Amino acid sequence: MAVDAASPDASDIAGDAAPSATRRALFLSAFGLMVAGILVLLQAQRGEVEQDVIAIMATFLVWACAAALIGILYPLADNWMYGRVHDFKQDWSNAIRSVAILVGIHQASTKIPFSNYYELIGTLIFLAVGLWWMSDRSRCGFFLALLLSLLGVTISMVKHSAGYSTSGGGFLYISEWCICYSASITFGSIGRILAMPPGQRAAAASRQYISDKLHVE
Repeated sequence: MAVDAASPDASDIAGDAAPSATRRALFLSAFGLMVAGILVLLQAQRGEVEQDVIAIMATFLVWACAAALIGILYPLADNWMYGRVHDFKQDWSNAIRSVAILVGIHQASTKIPFSNYYELIGTLIFLAVGLWWMSDRSRCGFFLALLLSLLGVTISMVKHSAGYSTSGGGFLYISEWCICYSASITFGSIGRILAMPPGQRAAAASRQYISDKLHVE
């Protein structure tokens, strides 16, 4: 069952203030640069890196700006819909797992051999939606990631139609949608963690620890 908001007691015991939007945006931008660096490094190992330095710099800039925008937008949407930041599964260990899945989806779309495109597309969609279920489960997170990923694909289609790229076709757009969707979930999760007051973050971690112990037992 999807979780629509943090538990009611989270805001009651939340204390102290979260970092300012500017500090969060800077941290998110740095995180986006790190993810871009990992992806570029993996592409370099396969010999697929752009030779144009400007193109490489543009890639880093897009990831940094996207991370900051998404990470700031998610807590704002939460506060608008729920009155508090959604804190289910919002912790650093889960955020790191989300980054690993995002990188895995990027790798699967460019490197892992599949028998046909339908198998690959199905796998990518399953991983992207599975990431939402694992680390979010809110309707706000689902539809916001869907909206942002569709916006990303639309921009990509405009860029391709303008002659910047002509290969890939429909499969290219579907794989880009999966990557954009997963990136939205990942950066949104990090943005939520940063936006939560320390008290709410501690309460969420405590509830998650108790839940994990109950599942183990």
